[in-house]
Amino acid sequence: MSTTAQTTTKPAEPVPAGATSRQAARDRARAFIARYGIFLIFGVMVIVASFLSPAFLTTTNIVNVIRQMSIIGLIALGVTGVIVTGGIDLSSGSVVGAACVVAAQRVGECEALAHLRQQVSADLGMLREAALA
Repeated sequence: MSTTAQTTTKPAEPVPAGATSRQAARDRARAFIARYGIFLIFGVMVIVASFLSPAFLTTTNIVNVIRQMSIIGLIALGVTGVIVTGGIDLSSGSVVGAACVVAAQRVGECEALAHLRQQVSADLGMLREAALA
């Protein structure tokens, strides 16, 4: 005595053509934001900062920011090389700090070279980091 239950399946309701194009547009927008979202955020930050401070987009400020970040960028390149080769180097910050202190002490002894204090100490820190990498 076996009973077979018959199930009736309703045919799938057709999806309106506009719904699939909206879904595709949403998918493209999500993919765009996932790929370029950080650049969009950076652009918004630059625009907001330029409205908040009239000196933000001046040549002097941009050169100053690039000059300050160049040292950190070079150190990051050295550390990236170490990490890519399978090592890990957490001492780069302390090495740069120690090199800056030593260089500032040495340059501080000669008052005629006081204006070179920052540049010399940064250069010594980069040389030390390059020697370790």
